Amino acid sequence: MIKCGIYQITCIENGLIYIGSSKNIEQRWKNHKRELRFNRHGNMFLQADWNKYGEDAFTFEILEQCKEEERYNLEQQYLDKLLPFYRTGKGYNISEKS
Repeated sequence: MIKCGIYQITCIENGLIYIGSSKNIEQRWKNHKRELRFNRHGNMFLQADWNKYGEDAFTFEILEQCKEEERYNLEQQYLDKLLPFYRTGKGYNISEKS
């Protein structure tokens, strides 16, 4: 079943998180893993810790399901609340806007 919504990737070794959204969360997670496994992920900070700690050090969870037209606003709310940005030391997100 296709699920649209907001997701979180967590490195259990250091507690850093990545917040994202997708209209197909399960497929997006598969894409993240494929890119990370082949050392081709667009987020160099997430890639560096994946390489350092390994795949088993990361968890993936759906934070909230939503309608497709709501996902960017909802993602922004999570970004504003959790501040999962590399610059804050709390996460891997680079951009502060969804």
